[in-house]
Amino acid sequence: MSREEETFGEYFERMISEGYIEEDGTPLKCPHCESADVEERNHLYEDYICLLEYQMFCKPCNVSIGQWSYGSWEV
Repeated sequence: MSREEETFGEYFERMISEGYIEEDGTPLKCPHCESADVEERNHLYEDYICLLEYQMFCKPCNVSIGQWSYGSWEV
C-alpha cells in the first residue's frame, strides 16, 4: 500500500516505528528535516496555574510539529 493510500492507523504506526512520535503522540523529531532538536512554545494557562495547551516546534525549521491540548496530542 502506498503512503497516499494508508489509513490513519497505519500512518500513526509508521510515525511511531520511524521514531517521529511516541505512542501517546508526543513529537520526538521533525518530519521535515528529521531533527530531534525540538522545543515547547506557546503555552496557554488557565488562571496562570493549569496548563491547557502548548505546541512543539522544530528549532531548525521553526515549524510546529505537534500540539498538546487538554490532555492529549493532536497528530
